[in-house]
Amino acid sequence: MSRVGKRAGGGAEARDGAEARFPYDFGFEFAGGTTCGTSEMISMALETASDGRMARLENVLANRTFDLLPVMEGVYDVGNMLAVCRSTEALGIGCAAIVSSKGLNFKASGRTSGGALKWQRVERFDSTTAALRAAKSRGMRVLTTEFEGAYPMSHYDWTIPTAVVFGNEKTGVSEEARAMSDGGVFIPMYGFTESLNISVAAALVMSHAVSDRIARRGFHGDLSDEEKEILRGVYASKLIPHSQRQGHLEELVKRFKMRGTDFSVLDALKADVDDEEVDENTLIEALGVKRLVGRRTPPRDKDLGKEG
Repeated sequence: MSRVGKRAGGGAEARDGAEARFPYDFGFEFAGGTTCGTSEMISMALETASDGRMARLENVLANRTFDLLPVMEGVYDVGNMLAVCRSTEALGIGCAAIVSSKGLNFKASGRTSGGALKWQRVERFDSTTAALRAAKSRGMRVLTTEFEGAYPMSHYDWTIPTAVVFGNEKTGVSEEARAMSDGGVFIPMYGFTESLNISVAAALVMSHAVSDRIARRGFHGDLSDEEKEILRGVYASKLIPHSQRQGHLEELVKRFKMRGTDFSVLDALKADVDDEEVDENTLIEALGVKRLVGRRTPPRDKDLGKEG
C-alpha cells in the first residue's frame, strides 16, 4: 500500500495558524522503498482514467473541505460507520474520525458504502480525549450531538472549523466528550421518534453544515491551489485500476519510471474491484477488530443491479 506524507505543521500554511487540518503532503512513499512525485502519479492516472472521470475529480476537489470532521464515538456496528463515511464523503467532507480501542468486537456490516473509504481519510483514536485534543490542536471547535439541552443546528456558524461528536443511538455521547466540547447541538424532531440512527444524524447535521457554509459565503470547498494539487495526486492514485491491491501500485510506479510515459502495461488491466468490500476490509483493519459478530451478507450481483 502507498503511504502519502502527512503534514505536521509544515507545507501549506494553516488558515488559522494552528496545525494544518489538511492531512496530506506532496509525493508518495511505498513500503518497498519506491517513491513517486505527485505530478508523476497524476500522469499515470491520465493514462487510464477517462476525461469524464478526471472532470469529476476536479469537481470533487473544488468542493472538498477538511474543516468539518464527524467523530464517531461508542459505535460498534461497522455498517453504521461505513454509512457515516458514505454520506459525509458525498457532502465533500474529506476526513472522518473513529474513537475505538483495538481488539474489540464489532457487528458485521450488511450495508453498502459506495466505495467511500477510497476517497475519505479515516482516523482512529484509542480514546475520546485523544480524538478531541487532536481536533482542537487543528484549530477546530468541538460540538457534541445531544438529545436535549443544546442549541439547534441553525444556531451555529459552520464556516468555523468544527468537529462534531456523534454517539450511539442508545447512550449518546460520553461525559468525557461533553466536558471537552465547546457546545452542544441537537437535531429538531417533530414526530414521535425520539432518536436517530448515527448515520442519519451525521447526514442531517453535516448536510446542514454544508448548506450553512454555502449560504454564508457562497461556496463550500475551501482548499488552496497547493492543497488541490496534492489531493489531485492522492485521488489520481486511486483511479488507477487495482491500485488498492497490496504492492500493485508500487509495481506500476516502478514500470512507469522505467518506461517513461509509455504506460501501455495498463492496457490489459480492467478495474474489477469491489469497492465496498475494500471499504469494509480497510475499516476492519484500521480498527484492529478482534471479532465480527453476525454474518456478512454475500457479495451483490452487480449484473442484476441488486443493492445490499
